[in-house]
Amino acid sequence: MITGRGPVLIVEDEPLQRMDMVDMAERAGFDVLEAHDAKHAVELLRTRADVGLLITDINMPGAMDGMELAAAVRRR
Repeated sequence: MITGRGPVLIVEDEPLQRMDMVDMAERAGFDVLEAHDAKHAVELLRTRADVGLLITDINMPGAMDGMELAAAVRRR
């Protein structure tokens, strides 16, 4: 684990791609949170103020895509 930094939040709707991204970040020493869509990511962000980095897919199903999620996180 890399200390002094918050966890990485990975948002990806494709399970295999998300698993690969999580594995890569964990091997690099990061604590990782994962979400399968923007709605789930927003729910996590409401409970975790310590997230240090957001990595998101752009094209995701649901009411909010990755660009909208990134903009909402930035406004927050």
